[in-house]
Amino acid sequence: MDNTAKSQWLEKLRSGEYAQGRGRLRSSSNTYCCLGVLAEVAVEAGILSPAVEIPEATEDYHFDGYFCYLPGKVAEAFGVEPVDSDVLMNMNDGKQNSFDEIADWIEKNM
Repeated sequence: MDNTAKSQWLEKLRSGEYAQGRGRLRSSSNTYCCLGVLAEVAVEAGILSPAVEIPEATEDYHFDGYFCYLPGKVAEAFGVEPVDSDVLMNMNDGKQNSFDEIADWIEKNM
């Protein structure tokens, strides 16, 4: 994984700035899954457009059309393997690990 993006992602996950949510990159109540936080890193890097609210859904935002999965161009630009993305989704949504626990896993495994 790209070291600059990884450092920024870890910093954001541990910052307390992002409220953790489940099942969506970003919700209308401004909760994020761990991959949604990475999408915000991509926005800052100019890879993605800022999240846009989906008008027909009251709880969703999307990043370039993606609302649950990491956009492919982010994975490609930052070197995130599909298997890692799947593990992180499971940690965030299934096992409900905290952002700190997820950051520790990223630090050790990516």
